[in-house]
Amino acid sequence: MSDRLKLCYFAVGLILVLLFTGCSPVLENPAIDLSEEESAADDEAVGLRDTVLFYQDEAGFLIPVMRAIPWEEGIAKAALRYMKNTFEMQQDLTGMGLKALVPDGTIILGMSIDENGLATVDLSKEALEHNDALSESNMIRGVALALVEFPTIDRVQFLFEGNLLQMLEFGTQVGEPITPRYVNLEMGHDIEAQGNTVTVFFHTVSPSGFSYFIPVTRVVPAERVTLEDAMLELIRGLTTYGDMITGIPEGTRLLGVQMDKGTTYINFSREFAQLYESPEMEPSVLKSIIMSARLFPEVFDVRILVETEEYEGVESIVIPVFINEY
Repeated sequence: MSDRLKLCYFAVGLILVLLFTGCSPVLENPAIDLSEEESAADDEAVGLRDTVLFYQDEAGFLIPVMRAIPWEEGIAKAALRYMKNTFEMQQDLTGMGLKALVPDGTIILGMSIDENGLATVDLSKEALEHNDALSESNMIRGVALALVEFPTIDRVQFLFEGNLLQMLEFGTQVGEPITPRYVNLEMGHDIEAQGNTVTVFFHTVSPSGFSYFIPVTRVVPAERVTLEDAMLELIRGLTTYGDMITGIPEGTRLLGVQMDKGTTYINFSREFAQLYESPEMEPSVLKSIIMSARLFPEVFDVRILVETEEYEGVESIVIPVFINEY
């Protein structure tokens, strides 16, 4: 589990509610966490299963989206059909402003899962029809990421028309089983950095008006990644998405992070208080901070401070079970 991106990369752990009661944002009252078996039984009973699928946005980022799809035997194989670029899926994705990853006409010729968690997926030749390296790579990574969301799958081996290829046309390596660990991997602010990775969430809105969060994994020059590293990357914003940033007010500095009796305090400089003047932006900024912090297992309750004073935000905001739902 630690080597793959299950829901821990995109979910915020459990169903959490972020309450603002005239003081700082606080995560409280985790809901009862059903086991995978209980959740699957509930899904089957209602005929639907909440399933994480991956699409591509206009900037080329892989976007995880939780969707309820009809339950059927071989649900992992069925999930891939909802990532194909069919006419129906194009119409469906218009509302999100996203694109399907698997070329139209692709047939899933076969899929098997062995006892060691290896899923072997055989795709027809249409899956090889891409216009560029990004599209080709995103299909392979997106399919693999979607499949490892299922508890019985750890790795994915791709076949094409029953054949094992070493490399696709634009250079994507597929000769060995793929264990996807990162989503949207970027280098950090120091492009020469050698270190560990940290994941943070950025927010944007598609031209169609669909609001969504982008998980971005960066390499940072640190032997041990801390919450401070995550907050600094969040403040720096996105480096490959035009002028889009997190919405954290310009000039904001991280003054420190402290944990006390199970509560994590994130202290920003006075510039952060300018967020009061952007009520339309505030919920997304606070969600980005909270969700990025919650990826650290030691973080539970979170309070946001400005110059050591509690940040007074909107009255209430809900942190969803999954960052992007449609």
